[in-house]
Parts: sequence; structure tokens; C-alpha cells
Amino acid sequence: MTGTRTRTRTLAATAVVIALATGTAACGGDKSAAGHPQAQGGAASSPAAPAPARSPISVTPAGFLQQVAQKTGGQKSAKVTEDIRAATGEFSAQGPISWGGGLTGDLTMQLPSAVTGKLGTDGAAEVIYQSDAMYVNLHVPQATLDQMGGKHWFKYSYADLAKLMGPAGGSLSNSLKNADPVTAVQTMIASGQVTEVGKDPVNGTPATHYAADLDLDQMSGAGSALTQDQVSALRQQLKSQGVTKAHYDVWVDDQGLLLKQEAKSDTANGSIDITSSYADYGVQVTATPPPAADTLDAAQLMGQGQAGS
Repeated sequence: MTGTRTRTRTLAATAVVIALATGTAACGGDKSAAGHPQAQGGAASSPAAPAPARSPISVTPAGFLQQVAQKTGGQKSAKVTEDIRAATGEFSAQGPISWGGGLTGDLTMQLPSAVTGKLGTDGAAEVIYQSDAMYVNLHVPQATLDQMGGKHWFKYSYADLAKLMGPAGGSLSNSLKNADPVTAVQTMIASGQVTEVGKDPVNGTPATHYAADLDLDQMSGAGSALTQDQVSALRQQLKSQGVTKAHYDVWVDDQGLLLKQEAKSDTANGSIDITSSYADYGVQVTATPPPAADTLDAAQLMGQGQAGS
């Protein structure tokens, strides 16, 4: 019985790391730190098509990206495809997300063999994000499912994450509650090192490519409208995630909307590369949580482990 509880807690702990990494990658982090306008409400309700952005020629690259952040953030939802490469391997995710009132979405994932081999799963997973909690289904084999009482989903309330994981959990849960996809854009602006690379289509769509190198000790916000308080807040957010240096690339379409972003970061736990692509802005997002009878409270399981049960 003890072995069964230990394995279930291990699955719960693994699932929360995967879900947090995927959620923050899809939406870039905490928009409250960046200081750009926050849209209200849940899933998008077909926002009006954005007006074309001002020509990058008429403003600084950082100033143009500020327009991009405002336009993209105001769309409230999109379909995202992401690839994450880290020390544990490469995994991918895709699905619709909304960020009007915190991250909401339903993402399907493919996990790396280094992870699935240890878990005994088929590599597929699903994560449902709500404004106050997230749910993870790791598609475990039947024997493991029996050990879990036949329940397919782990539930993690964001309030419980802060209690279980301390400051790191609090920072990550806050990122999910205040997420949108343009925090990487704001971080580029805060770097004070934004450059326009040039025209560079994304999957056949005309786009302009921008890049920036980030050193936390040299973040200045030069050439942007960010205040020093906003720059400091972004710096603290990155430090809480273990980031020391990073390189960012973003591609922007002719309407001033984010098409793709890449972030290559050096962290306390090694390097991590994240590529996220966005399409179908304004898509309706439906993310229904699983039935309570089919969920395990992961916080209780992990708390029992800490208590030595």
C-alpha cells in the first residue's frame, strides 16, 4: 500500500511540473509584471480584427514591440503550438488558450521518452487550465489507473501550489493566473537590446523578425515606455524562475500580432529552449474541468508525502 501511495504521489509531482512548464511557456508568464493593459473576461468573443500596426520604420524596434504587446494581449485567445527542449528531453503541446481572466485552455501533449519510460505511460497527456486550478491526465496504464482508484485526472489548485512549493510555487501559480502570450515581448523591450532582424515569413505568412539578448543585470528598458518599476518587476519574475541570461526572437505579422516566439534561457537547472506559435486569434475556448469523481486532489497526495505518510 505504501508503494502504491508513493508511486501515485510521484505521478502527481511529475504532472504538476509538466503542466506548469507548459502553461507558462504557452503564455509567457505574468502580464501583471509587464504592465500592459489587461483584458477582462474569459474566453474571447470574436474581437474585431486589429488595425494594421504602425510601420516599424516610424518607431524604434522597442516602441513597435510595445504596440505588438498591446494588440496581441487584447485578442484574448488563440490556438498555440509549442515545443519545449530541456535537459529531460523535448515535449510538445497544442490547443486553444484564452488569457482574458487568467489562463484557460485545453492542451494535448506529447512527453519525451525519458519521462514516459519512468512513468510507464504512452507519452500522451492532456492539461486543462482553469482560472483557479489545473487538471492533468497522464494516460497511465491500467495497472496504475487501478492504483489511483480508477481516476484519470490530477487536480492542482493554484492556492495549494503556493503552499506546497513555497515561493517557487507561488510565482508559477501567479504566472498562470495572470498569463498572456506577450510577456516575452515585454521582456525583450525591458532588455534595452531589441533589434529588427528583417523580413522573415512564418509558414508562408509575411512577418518581421525581432531579436534581443537579455542579461538580468543589464535590463534597462531603453527605447521603450516601460517604467523602472515595470523593468524591476520583470527582472524579479525571471529571477524567481531561475533565469540568468536569455535570447529572444519574435515574429510579427502585418497586423501587429505575434505569430511566433522563441526563448532560449540559461537557468539554475540548465538551458531550456521554448518555441511557441500562435494562430486563429479570437478563437472560442472551451475548457471544461473533468468530473470531480474522476479526479484526485494532487495537493493532498503530495502533502501526505511531505508528512511522511
